[in-house]
Amino acid sequence: MDSVSSYEFHGIFDRVSIYIDLQGCVTAQAINEKLWKARETCKRKYLEAKNPFERTKYRNAVAGYVNLIRHGFANRVLEEAAIEPNGPIANTLLYGRAEAKRRRDAQRRSRMRFYKRR
Repeated sequence: MDSVSSYEFHGIFDRVSIYIDLQGCVTAQAINEKLWKARETCKRKYLEAKNPFERTKYRNAVAGYVNLIRHGFANRVLEEAAIEPNGPIANTLLYGRAEAKRRRDAQRRSRMRFYKRR
C-alpha cells in the first residue's frame, strides 16, 4: 500500500468503508479483524451462491479482502489518519461513515456561508 498514491488510496478506502463499518477501529489489528470477518462472510456467500454471477462476485471479493490484508491496508489507514487528524479517514474511524459525511457536509456549508458574507 505504500506505493499507492494518496488520491488512489482515498478511493480504495471509500469503497471499503461502504461495505465495512470501520467505526471505532483505532488499531491495525481491529481493522484487519473487520476485513477478515468480511472475507469470511463473502466466502460463506460464495459457497451458498445459486448462479455463476454471484459466485464470481463473491470469489473476487474474497480475493480483494485477502489482498488488502496482505498489503498492509490497516497500517496505511492509520498513517493517513495520523497525517490528517480531522480528515475524512480519521473521522470515518471515529464516527462511522454516515456521521463523518454529515460532519464534512456541515463544514462545507459553513465555509460557504462564511465566504458568501464578504
